[in-house]
Amino acid sequence: EGGLGFNYKWNMGWMNDTLSYVEQEYVLRPTQHNLLTFPICYAYSENFTLPLSHDEVVHGKKSLLNKMPGSYEQKFAGLRILLGYQMTQPGKKLLFMGGEFGQFIEWKDEEQLDWLLLDYESHRQQQ
Repeated sequence: EGGLGFNYKWNMGWMNDTLSYVEQEYVLRPTQHNLLTFPICYAYSENFTLPLSHDEVVHGKKSLLNKMPGSYEQKFAGLRILLGYQMTQPGKKLLFMGGEFGQFIEWKDEEQLDWLLLDYESHRQQQ
């Protein structure tokens, strides 16, 4: 009651567990499924925002696309899987700038996004 009506909690646990999972090589993932299944245990206990935020794509942490293991094509497939997984989870979704078209470089606060990447089919299809 009262306040400004912001009643969603930033789900850092979901974000950290999910990113830890997707950064794993594919052959190691079967032993890490708990990182994806545990967050659902508390997903309905509060109103959550599921962030893939700016803090995870700066200061040497790599872009979402570059966090994915594998070949060029596998990186795009991995990012599609990550975003699909995010959409299936309960809560509000937050995707930071550049993640929607697969920017390879980290976000930089003093530069614009790499819009020229949209000239390439794999980035265009990522949208």
